[in-house]
Amino acid sequence: MNDIKLYEKIPYDEYQIRILKPGDSSLVPLHWHEHTEIHFMVGGTFKMRCGDKILNLKKNDCAVINSNELHEGLGGKNCMSFRIILPPSFFENHYAIFESFIQDDMVTEIFNKILKCSESKEASERFMLKGYTYLLISHLCKYHTERSLSEYNYQIYNDKLNKINTAVKYISNHYAEDISTETLFKIVHLSQSHFCHIFKDVFGMSAKEYLLTIRIQKACELLKTSSMSITDIAFNCGFTDANYFARAFRKLKGKSPSEYKKSHGGEK
Repeated sequence: MNDIKLYEKIPYDEYQIRILKPGDSSLVPLHWHEHTEIHFMVGGTFKMRCGDKILNLKKNDCAVINSNELHEGLGGKNCMSFRIILPPSFFENHYAIFESFIQDDMVTEIFNKILKCSESKEASERFMLKGYTYLLISHLCKYHTERSLSEYNYQIYNDKLNKINTAVKYISNHYAEDISTETLFKIVHLSQSHFCHIFKDVFGMSAKEYLLTIRIQKACELLKTSSMSITDIAFNCGFTDANYFARAFRKLKGKSPSEYKKSHGGEK
C-alpha cells in the first residue's frame, strides 16, 4: 500500500523517539504507516482518532497506534507529548494488537525514565533507553494486548490491505467526484459484502466514512491556504450540499468551516 497518498514512509528501521513540546505544531493529519506508534502525554491535552476510536488524552495517558492504523490528532494549547515509533522488525515476529487507550502507573513510570534517558548524550544512557523501551513493550504485551497474531495471520492481514489498495488509491485520486460503494467494490473485483467487511476490518471505518474523512481533510487544507469561498471549497472537495458539508465538518473537527479557517489563519 506504499503508493497511497496517506501513507507515511518512515525511513529508519531503528526505533525513533520524538518529543512534542508546547508551541510545536500539534496537528497530526490523517495518515498510516507500518510502524507501531506509542504516545505518552507529559502535559496538556490531545484529541486523537485511531480508526473508529476517539481518544481525549490528558497528562499521563498513553495511546497506542497499531501497525497500519489510520490516525490523526490535534493537541491543545499546552500540549506536550512523547512518542516512540517502532518498526515491525522491533517485535521479532511477535505481532500484537495493543489496546488504543492505556492508563497505567507502570507505563507512566517507564516513560518518565525513557524521557530522562532521551535527554542525555551519554552512551550509557542510550543503552538504558533501549532497555526501558523493551521493558515498556514487554509490559504492554503482557497487560495491554487485545490480541496476538501469528506470522500466518499477520500475512493474512497484509493480504487484506493489498486487496483494498486499489480502492483506497481511487478515493485519494477521485475524492472530488461522485463515488459510490458499488464503484469501489467493482474496481477491486470483490463482492459488496466481502469488500465492506475487509475495509471495516482494516481501517476501523466504512468506505463511506473514509471518503468523508478524506474530503474533510482536503477541505481543511484549502481552508488554511486558499482564498476560495467555503461553498466553493465544499464543492471542490466532493460535497454537493454546503449545509451537509458544514454539519459533517463540525462533527469531525468540532468547529464550523469558518471557525476553522479563522483559527488557522486562512486567506481572506
